[in-house]
Amino acid sequence: MKKRILSLLLAVSIACSMLVVPANAAASNAAVQTAVTLGGLTSEQASALSTALTRGQLAKLLVAFSVYRESAATQGNTGTLFTDVDSGNEYAPYLRIAVQQGWLSGYTDGSFRPDNGVTLEEACTAALKLLGYDVTTLSGSFPAAQLNKASALGLRAGLSAVQGQGLTLEDAAVLFYNALTASTAENQTYAATLGFTVTDGRIDLSSVLLSSVEGPFVADGTTQLPFAPAAVYRNDTVATDAALNAYDVYYYSASARTVWIYSRKAAGRITAVSPSASAPTSVTVAGISYTLASSAAASVLSSLNGGGVGQVVTLLLGMNNEAVAVLTGEEADSVFYGVVQTSSRSLTEENGADVLQSVQVACTDGVTRTVNVDKSLNFPTGWLVKMTYLIVPGEDQKVGYRESYQLKYIGDKVVFNPATAVVEVIKELERMASLAEENLNRAMNALITLDEEDIEEVYEVEKNINFLNHAITDYLVKINQTTLPIEDLNSLGALFHVVNDIERIGDHAENVADAARQRKEEGVSISKEAQKELGDMLEMVNKIIRYAVEMFAKSDESHMQEIVTLEDQVDEKERELQKKHVERLTKGECSPEAGMIFSDIVSGLERVADHATNIAFAITTEEDAEDGDIKR
Repeated sequence: MKKRILSLLLAVSIACSMLVVPANAAASNAAVQTAVTLGGLTSEQASALSTALTRGQLAKLLVAFSVYRESAATQGNTGTLFTDVDSGNEYAPYLRIAVQQGWLSGYTDGSFRPDNGVTLEEACTAALKLLGYDVTTLSGSFPAAQLNKASALGLRAGLSAVQGQGLTLEDAAVLFYNALTASTAENQTYAATLGFTVTDGRIDLSSVLLSSVEGPFVADGTTQLPFAPAAVYRNDTVATDAALNAYDVYYYSASARTVWIYSRKAAGRITAVSPSASAPTSVTVAGISYTLASSAAASVLSSLNGGGVGQVVTLLLGMNNEAVAVLTGEEADSVFYGVVQTSSRSLTEENGADVLQSVQVACTDGVTRTVNVDKSLNFPTGWLVKMTYLIVPGEDQKVGYRESYQLKYIGDKVVFNPATAVVEVIKELERMASLAEENLNRAMNALITLDEEDIEEVYEVEKNINFLNHAITDYLVKINQTTLPIEDLNSLGALFHVVNDIERIGDHAENVADAARQRKEEGVSISKEAQKELGDMLEMVNKIIRYAVEMFAKSDESHMQEIVTLEDQVDEKERELQKKHVERLTKGECSPEAGMIFSDIVSGLERVADHATNIAFAITTEEDAEDGDIKR
């Protein structure tokens, strides 16, 4: 397993600028990240790159970019080095090595002056000594000879500093970064002498990281890294945010102060395990095979523990999309429905070896989620989709029919509180509306996917909506017989209408489920064009519902004009789609059965928009309508 993880990290490193260094690139960011990776700079220094380079820091960079990189920690406290550097100084181990190797020297008075600034020529001289060059191999006198040689070797590429000018930490990182691809006095590429692989002028530093990588780990929502990372890669892409969310898979190198975080997941029903049910090493979920990267994951999926084919799971994926952990039960069984807002594809490696498709979905629970999906599929904007989504503790979870046949806010009240009765009804109606909207989207999804489970759930939720309709109506009748505040009496009539409109939205969802079942039983096909048209119209209708429910719940008319505009657009969309439908029938591009289903659904969605608009207008007064405040 360890070897596999290391090889995966090697593959990941190809995509990371800090791990693969182009010859003579002298890119500041890559240079700094390399210096951090090798231990020459701390993460704090990497965030303050304009700080002046000191002699002490120069010694640390020299050691970090040398074969003595791992030796600094073993130096220990062995007495006073210089009069101004005792054994407890942070730079003492590096000074000892640098002086012993002849890269740096102290002053005749016995001091080293570690806090003194370093000029361009001083830094170039030290770098040349690191590469094996001494004064006998240079032409000319100091500092011209050193600066000319440094230029010839490419050490000064990307540096703007001139003779006599002090360097910054960033300048120093670039200087030593350039040294990796420079030729030594023995005519070798310097990086090769450090044990790094050099291919076509490219230096692979990944081995430095691989030796210290720990993981994989799974975050629990409160997990904290043991260090402040200098480099973060999220799903193999450079990132700045190192925050760990629940169920994130992560790896880290403390010495390199680097962390790799993966939020990729695969959810669905297991269709195959290999090589055996009792000892699986790979599993197929939703048609895609995943290698199991841990014994814990294999144990969960083993038939010996009740796992295997038919099980609904969510795989937590780490490097190379290997399954690190497995979630089952309630953690893995949350399904959301929504309309695709955006869909984009991006390269996840510089060589284009992999493509990531990211889809933003406006879900029916009111939350917009961005998920990574199978790159081989197509998710155009406007499509209705079903997504299995990992429930993260603390997030709002969807309302489902499992909460059925109960009044959440009203309850079984015998004695009414006139001051709160209407408020409680409004909360109950808001909940009922959420169920109706969700069910409509569930039904529309079933129309496309022909998922029998979805179809059955539509019918179950509709039973709950009907229950709420009767229960809320009965409650309204009861409180109408009590003494209410005058403003609540004025609202009571509107509440009767709202509950009816919500119930009618639920009825349309059931009609769509009937159509889905008809499609499934009769083998009726709906074209991709028609699917997209329905998705586009559904998106518009969903917006009206959400605006309307929000306005109703908050008694806020701020979205009224938007609703009116959207409702007009839905009417126009209905006429447009009915016309296209007739054209397809005329051309023989769709069957009469498909045409009838399509026409009924389009008409139904238009009526849903009407009912939603009615909900919004329930908060307006007759005076508002008469004054023409609302343009309809």
